[in-house]
Amino acid sequence: MTTPTIFSLKVLQAINDWQICANTKRGNKLKSLAANLPLRYRTCQHECYRKINMNKGATFDLMGKFSLKEKISSWSTDIDIVKKFKRGVTKDVLHEQSIIFKLIPSCTQVIINLDEVYRCVVDFNLNCHCIKMI
Repeated sequence: MTTPTIFSLKVLQAINDWQICANTKRGNKLKSLAANLPLRYRTCQHECYRKINMNKGATFDLMGKFSLKEKISSWSTDIDIVKKFKRGVTKDVLHEQSIIFKLIPSCTQVIINLDEVYRCVVDFNLNCHCIKMI
C-alpha cells in the first residue's frame, strides 16, 4: 500500500498554496519540492486540457509562430471542468477570447500530477478506515 508519508508537510503546503493562488513564486516552490517525488506523481499518461485567455499578442504567436509562451500552469484531465472553470470559454469575443488546448504531456512537462496525489491519499484513508473498523 502506498502511503501519503512520501508527501512531506512542505509538499502538501505547497500544493495547498498553489491551489489557493497560483503564481510564479508558488509554482517554482512546488516545482522544487515535487522534483524528488516518485515518477508516478510527476508524469501523466492522459490527455490534459487547459483554457487560455487570448490577447492580441498571444493570438499572433499562436497563428504566426504556432507556439505560446508557457508558464507554470494548471491543466485538467477533465474537459468539462476546463469548460466551466473561471467563467468557462466566453462567447464575448469583443472583450475576451479564449481557447482550450489538449495535450498529452511529456514527463518533462509535468511538475506534479495532483490526480495521482489525491488518489494515493484517498486510498490510504480508505485503507486506514478499514483497519480501524476491524
